Amino acid sequence: MIEKRVQYATEPPEVEFFELPGGLADVWIARNVKKIEDVADNGPDPADAVPCVYYTADVAYMRAAVTLDEITADTDAAYKRAAAWAPEAITQPTTLERIEALEALGNDILAAMFGGE
Repeated sequence: MIEKRVQYATEPPEVEFFELPGGLADVWIARNVKKIEDVADNGPDPADAVPCVYYTADVAYMRAAVTLDEITADTDAAYKRAAAWAPEAITQPTTLERIEALEALGNDILAAMFGGE
């Protein structure tokens, strides 16, 4: 479960979405955003106190094969999915799959440089 109470210096967006190579995206969804007005203690003299504002929010994170449109179409469902997401859900490629991908990339580079297939 990836869900935390987070503090921000500015009001957080409802959705932060970052596309990654390979069709995945990192997604953060904020709920229960609250503006907090407080006083920063700058030493023993109360006259040195400075008013400050910050925000808190419940934030859920996931890495998934989703689009921004899918997330924004139903942010409540997306938040629940993100809160329940576990990093183990992403399977890493095997060593053989990684080698095959590198060989295919090398062949594509050679074909682009020298022509042919």
